[in-house]
Amino acid sequence: MPSVFDSSVQDRYFDEVISAPVISLTEGLPLSELLNTHQTEFEVRPDSDEDESLNKFNSAESCFNFNDLEHEINLNVLDEEEGDGGGSPFDKYRKKMTKLRDDGKIMKSISKQGFGCTVPENCLVYVRYKAYVEYQEIPFDSTFMQSNGSGNLSVPLNLGKGEVLPGLHEAILTMKKGEKAEFLIHPDLCYGKMGCPPRIPEEATILFLVEIERFVDCGDIYSNFDDLSSEERLEFSNIYPSAKGYYELGNDCFKKESYNSAVVKYRRVINMLHNARLANEEEENKRNHFLIKNYTNACVCYNQLKNYKKVCIMAADAVKVSHREAFKNSKLLYFWGVAKMHLNDYEGAKKHLMSAKKLRPSDSEISTALADLAKRKMNAERTEKLMMRKAFGFHHEPAKVKEINETEESFKETIGKQLQDFKMNPNMDSLILKDLVTVDEEEICIKVAKEMGLYARVAEGDLRVIHVKKPAE
Repeated sequence: MPSVFDSSVQDRYFDEVISAPVISLTEGLPLSELLNTHQTEFEVRPDSDEDESLNKFNSAESCFNFNDLEHEINLNVLDEEEGDGGGSPFDKYRKKMTKLRDDGKIMKSISKQGFGCTVPENCLVYVRYKAYVEYQEIPFDSTFMQSNGSGNLSVPLNLGKGEVLPGLHEAILTMKKGEKAEFLIHPDLCYGKMGCPPRIPEEATILFLVEIERFVDCGDIYSNFDDLSSEERLEFSNIYPSAKGYYELGNDCFKKESYNSAVVKYRRVINMLHNARLANEEEENKRNHFLIKNYTNACVCYNQLKNYKKVCIMAADAVKVSHREAFKNSKLLYFWGVAKMHLNDYEGAKKHLMSAKKLRPSDSEISTALADLAKRKMNAERTEKLMMRKAFGFHHEPAKVKEINETEESFKETIGKQLQDFKMNPNMDSLILKDLVTVDEEEICIKVAKEMGLYARVAEGDLRVIHVKKPAE
């Protein structure tokens, strides 16, 4: 397929020679320190002036080929056409934009409207962006480049840590989720009079193309906690806003299925709250409620990571905080019960799952877990008894039949409860019973369902399951 780009653009770009000398440092510069204090210390690598290959370090083609960068090229920032009296490329942009400041140092144009509230201060915002200087069609920075060309991924920016250019920070605060906008930002609010040569010239106005994917309101996590005295940091009223911010970051990690990162955030909240100095009973109740919430989320994460011992530890610690509130939390009890089941503590599992069931009688997940527990317990008992018979040389068949019947009765009772819950739930029309090990178990399910006036059949696909439906009214 022919390229949509003029061949002269490709030739001009790839014939460009970056002649500015490059000095290699022993360690990277701390940009946040440089932005905040306008000074920093660094050490030059002794052999930096001898490495000629570094002279190409600042060129995009040293990392990407032209095909990679096609979608990054912006021809609107190139020279104005002959005879066009519209001014420079950035002047044309300005004519379509509105001022965000009275001094006109930030101009904005919206290409796609967003929704909801504007981006708050001190938040973690996920953005896609491209940054251009005038007359250079290749961006000097973009999320594509930040992700090493791995795709159109968003990058997180912490708006409360001084890591974002002042002008870009101010611009992002005017945007909403899903919004796309273009900004022209004065050098005073970007790279200043010196710029960042050779990629960013002196006194360069920057064109930013920004898209907001989403943001996480982190409260006061980055605001002033570090400025407090050691005594003030122990006060619950000062700890709570920061703890709430880490909780939101944990939720964001969980949504991305980064369970290890999420549980680190939840446990940080737990540690912060346990060290808090409480002023009154109201603060104690507020702290305990928030602790139970974070312990519960930690349990969910450890369950996803299949670390069932940690699930039990977190749940037990939650009970120590508030026995009454912990045993009113059906999610905590459910995951505690599931963890106990995986650790083969069937009595403990039944205790916690039944407690969860009392709080949420119509919850199908809890019913399924109880059925799974009954099946696991039945199989474990059957295996244990068979092993004992073999060990002692017992082969009395009538006794064996009697014992198997007893375990099947237990399974039948559990399945009956699950089917009864389904039958009485007006919000459910069908039910899938899976993880049935034997044909006997399938027959028991179908028989019990039929006795209750339900339709049940074996459905075979990727998994063999029992499909149960209510009769048409």
